[in-house]
Amino acid sequence: MKLRASLGLLAVLCVGAVVNADRSVYVLQFPPDQDVSLVLYRTGVLDHIEATADVKHKFKKTRNRTTSVEISVHNLPAPSDVKPEFKVWVAWAVDAKGGFTRLGLIAGKEMKAETELQSFGIVISAEPDPPGDQPKGVFVLESEFPVKKNSFFGMTKVVYTRNQ
Repeated sequence: MKLRASLGLLAVLCVGAVVNADRSVYVLQFPPDQDVSLVLYRTGVLDHIEATADVKHKFKKTRNRTTSVEISVHNLPAPSDVKPEFKVWVAWAVDAKGGFTRLGLIAGKEMKAETELQSFGIVISAEPDPPGDQPKGVFVLESEFPVKKNSFFGMTKVVYTRNQ
């Protein structure tokens, strides 16, 4: 009985350490009119979750620039499986200064969004508050290098952290 209680406390402390730790993500400069595929890697909070993102920076003749993001997630549990107070999954763009732009809520297995950002990394978090404009929950996935290794991408490794 004591062993089970100790293991439970250890699991809570480990999740707490992962929650409060600074994380890093590669911020990519997405080239115009080229599809870039990214694998999102687990942060250690959840096992078996997998995700990919397809990003395309569109350059239009009218000088309007948008970047479309499509995220596909597999084996995504309910956010409350991480902590009971978590209600939604949110995808965020992380800029070169470690700032966050909310891409959108992930419901089901896919999410599509557009942003004016041209360079960013992607992180996914479990959040307690759906309309929040900054992450307050737990990061579960983050992007790294692009899948296509034969192309040149401007990349910067950025440290990010959730707001306390």
